[in-house]
Amino acid sequence: GRLLLYENSGGSDFVDFDSTLFDSHPEVSVHYDLMDCFVDVCSPKVLDLFTDNFDYQDLRKDFLKGLLQSEILGLNAFTYVVESDYAARILDLKTYNSVSQDILERWTYPICPDNNVIGESTFQFHKN
Repeated sequence: GRLLLYENSGGSDFVDFDSTLFDSHPEVSVHYDLMDCFVDVCSPKVLDLFTDNFDYQDLRKDFLKGLLQSEILGLNAFTYVVESDYAARILDLKTYNSVSQDILERWTYPICPDNNVIGESTFQFHKN
């Protein structure tokens, strides 16, 4: 759906937003439990905006926030929420370990070692 507000609160319990947002959008879904996997698909216009506005340092903090707040640009941002598949973002060794464990425990099926998708090795899965 269309993204109206993006706020990465960083552990804060509160988010401030303009209540007039509900005036122009009668149906709004608010999520606080999603993880941003940092996968972006952009139109060529985005590259032009980055060259025109070289003060954008961060895609989320600067560009996306400015895009959502600006009515002059006439551009929209859209999201896709993965509900039934596996998605993760690896930032450090801890998250790498967590995703590796998910793969070994078959939470990412059909991407798992015993499907033998890599090379000529063969793996088998046994419970207990």
